[in-house]
Amino acid sequence: MKNKLAVLAFLACAVSAGLLLFPDGRPGDVPGDLRDAPSDFGYFDRADIEDMDVPVPAAAQAEPVRSGYQPVAIYGDNTLDDYYKVDKSLQELADSVVALMDKSAIAYDEASGTYKPLKLSTVDRRMGLSSGAEFSGQKTLSFCSGALVSRDLVLTAGHCINNDPSHAHYFNKVYVVFGWRQTGRGEYDQTFSPDQVYEVERLLAHKLDGSIGNMDTYRDYALISLKRPVPGRSPLTIERSHGEGLREGAYVFASGYPMGMSVKVTDPGDATIREIGRNGYATDLDAFGGSSGGPVFDSVSRRICGVVITANARQFKYTVRREFSLRYREDADPSATLKLVREEGGKVLVVPQGDLETVTNSLRSVGCGITAERGGGMIAFPLGYSFYNNQESLLNELISLTGAEGDVYGEPVQLPAYEGIGTGVQKISAELEVFTPFTAEENRMCERIRSRMRNGMTIDPAFMQLYKDAKCDSRRMI
Repeated sequence: MKNKLAVLAFLACAVSAGLLLFPDGRPGDVPGDLRDAPSDFGYFDRADIEDMDVPVPAAAQAEPVRSGYQPVAIYGDNTLDDYYKVDKSLQELADSVVALMDKSAIAYDEASGTYKPLKLSTVDRRMGLSSGAEFSGQKTLSFCSGALVSRDLVLTAGHCINNDPSHAHYFNKVYVVFGWRQTGRGEYDQTFSPDQVYEVERLLAHKLDGSIGNMDTYRDYALISLKRPVPGRSPLTIERSHGEGLREGAYVFASGYPMGMSVKVTDPGDATIREIGRNGYATDLDAFGGSSGGPVFDSVSRRICGVVITANARQFKYTVRREFSLRYREDADPSATLKLVREEGGKVLVVPQGDLETVTNSLRSVGCGITAERGGGMIAFPLGYSFYNNQESLLNELISLTGAEGDVYGEPVQLPAYEGIGTGVQKISAELEVFTPFTAEENRMCERIRSRMRNGMTIDPAFMQLYKDAKCDSRRMI
């Protein structure tokens, strides 16, 4: 546990879910303006650090905001709507969108014959959001998203699941779950019948390579085979054009489990494709950690044209709204380390005697008031000071770990419009097309076209293009 806290001490109250940390072997060459979009990380929260010594990194300046950088997770108005708010056609799509959960998150209850949550939390607790902020109070349970694309195949992101038994999300440690949703405001379907919960048989296809954020080189997808077919749910149809049908300005929408919340669907008339690369494309889709692996749909055809893989690094903003202080004391022990401890009267920052001047000067330089006393003193945090979830510095960590409710205001970041950095989407690759069988919808469409052709009917060129894009002739010649 101490090792985990040493790595994740930053933002216990305001933790962003470790989206730039790669403890389990994912690529580490992450540009500063991108983050791993899903929350495939394992949360911890304020309760984890109570009554414990918490290591704090050495003093460092907060990461500067890069020129032109736009810290945002929501573009324009928030369009991440709950299941009960969207129309029936979107609900039918969401019914086939899955939540990936750790097997330690839910357990089978013999008495009721259902799976029940063991780690049900809230966005406030996990992300340090304040009462009244967007999504405040919503329950969280999953870590990634995916889509049912045949009776026993699920499409997701490559970083959401792994073949390595030592990986945090080795496929044998993961449940694929249907029906994590809200049926009304604050009303959750949070118990799951056995026909909603599935184990993974194997990874049929898996790619996670290239430089994350580079839409030409980065590949991030997985096609997973379930141990048994899924009854009563319609597989979603993938776009079979290798991404050749994509165009900038086309409308897209997504469905998934942002921050592990119950399933959300974005507005089909809101987001568009902004930039297109060889393997992926950028959009202004609203997305958070946990959205990764979720399907992106063409708003016209309602076919899956991609998988959410990356989004902006800074999704949450934290502001000191009320003055508060932290006591510090010197430690003359030569082996002492900078750490935050709980002592009688509250938390105290223990500073090695040889580092005292460096630490206090560093905190003064970013606006803290320092009151020196014999053997210690007080650190007053600057009113109005703000930072984002991935800006690691001593000041930010201390504010996050010591601020009480009301001292720090946490909120999702919103931007009026897309300005150069957006949510990244993996294209549907040729490999995914080959491994994914035709859905009933595709077979019906292809048969209608074949029937017209056999009967000598004139085929509209646009209709014929649809036939080619669907790869009808690759499965069955006329």
